[in-house]
Amino acid sequence: MTNLKLVMLGCASVLLIHTCSASKSEEPAFSTSATSLQSDYDTNEVAADLVYRDKWFRVTGKLDKTKIVGDEPAIEFRNGAWGTTLALFKTTVEPEIAKLSRGS
Repeated sequence: MTNLKLVMLGCASVLLIHTCSASKSEEPAFSTSATSLQSDYDTNEVAADLVYRDKWFRVTGKLDKTKIVGDEPAIEFRNGAWGTTLALFKTTVEPEIAKLSRGS
């Protein structure tokens, strides 16, 4: 499993995630699924921001695809039949994202 350090930058229906400045040895504070993360933001964005914004945490889920959004590398997690959770990263982690494959 690839661990990428993430920090939440809330958005209404798409979740934008950027790398944070946590040290490599630091463990994530908690873990959540991409589906739960999306659901929390869809239910109440303000409350979800209190939980996720500026926190280092692990997001689990099935990778649907990797892509470039603007100039930033991104991954999409599949959330059931219709939805996805989009995670954007700083270009510094692009080599790690390039190692990922669909379904991982």
